[in-house]
Amino acid sequence: SAASDVYKRQQLHNVWIEGGALQHRVSVDGGENWSAIQALTSGDTPSEPQITVAGSAVTVVWIRDGNGVVSRSSSDGGVTFAPAVPVSSVAAGQFLARPLVVQSGDRRYCAWLQGNPSLGGQRVWVAASSTAGATWAAPKVASNSTLPSTFQRSHSIGCDGLVAWLAYHSADAQGTGIYTSRSDDGGLLWTQGARRGAEVGGVTDVLTCHDGDRVFLVWAANGQLGYMISENLSLIHISEPT
Repeated sequence: SAASDVYKRQQLHNVWIEGGALQHRVSVDGGENWSAIQALTSGDTPSEPQITVAGSAVTVVWIRDGNGVVSRSSSDGGVTFAPAVPVSSVAAGQFLARPLVVQSGDRRYCAWLQGNPSLGGQRVWVAASSTAGATWAAPKVASNSTLPSTFQRSHSIGCDGLVAWLAYHSADAQGTGIYTSRSDDGGLLWTQGARRGAEVGGVTDVLTCHDGDRVFLVWAANGQLGYMISENLSLIHISEPT
């Protein structure tokens, strides 16, 4: 059938850690057959790999040796990958976790958690690439705070060309709740975090996606799901939590 033919043409990618190395395989027929395993790392200790795919453009990010986020990109559907390039680095022993990566055209955005969570200083950091992951701009705190005890977590990231946005849970000057921050210039500048709705406790996950100009936020809190919708990518006008 036409539907099964489309399925068989679907390209699937898988990345995982095995034998102390980050591994990659690709299927070009919807998972019926897979390529040989390709090691993306050698001689370092990878953790928390993430992948983003759009057509033949593939970018993988991970934490290397516990003190840096790095990426490797492919322009031929994962057949070959360019050498690893640094996205961000931190001093040895500094907390670093949960890198996420998204793409739109040649733009890539990577967000992660950095800072000591036990001291309440954990924040969302973000870096952007306009060269399909070949190089990355200097990382930035996505939404800084005047409070030294700001604690951010459970972040999610989305993008559409020059526009990118972050959603995360935070205890900030505006109170505890779901916050959003956005960039309209390819990740050069980010808005101060804006709290969305009343305080929310017990949050375990925050996710975002978009369909055209509509942006959706969803989170789990105290065994329930909440969501909000923005009718435009700027996130300036957004519904009340539901």
